[in-house]
Amino acid sequence: MNNLFFITLILSFILSVNAQDDNKGIEFHSISFSLNGYLAEGLDSEYDNDQYGIGLNFDIAMNKGLHIFKLYGSIGGEADILGGDYFREYNLMYGRELNIKEWFEIDFFAGIGFFKYNYDTSSPNKFVVGFPLQSKIRFNTGRIFSLGIQLHININSTTTMFYQSGIFCQWKL
Repeated sequence: MNNLFFITLILSFILSVNAQDDNKGIEFHSISFSLNGYLAEGLDSEYDNDQYGIGLNFDIAMNKGLHIFKLYGSIGGEADILGGDYFREYNLMYGRELNIKEWFEIDFFAGIGFFKYNYDTSSPNKFVVGFPLQSKIRFNTGRIFSLGIQLHININSTTTMFYQSGIFCQWKL
């Protein structure tokens, strides 16, 4: 699974090198990271036990015209210092920006990826296919830097729904 992520990452760097050719039309768009809280619903159907915790995510985006493609990775776990549940998520996403004002934008993304949530240590939990949906409300503080709120949902077979929300920082180059 990690091999697929690294192959995709290498391909994105190849595309960014090829983006120097004006005929390609693919450009580096942005990088961003965020600290999020998460809620994993429906993990234990016997007790209807939801899980909460914190997560970090990072994405690299490329664009061709108005079309934005990004690689998204996220990790996190329960706020239990001694261990507990944790998750990993790797996605390829497509999206668009909606420019409201010069200083205010909303981004919408959807995609496909791999999701893993370890909540039962007695059995191995494997990566499953996930379908992420994401929106970002961005406040541009200048030409390059933005702050905002990110809302992220991953629909998969491990959890009924996996929600993340929090603040993010983004640099557009």
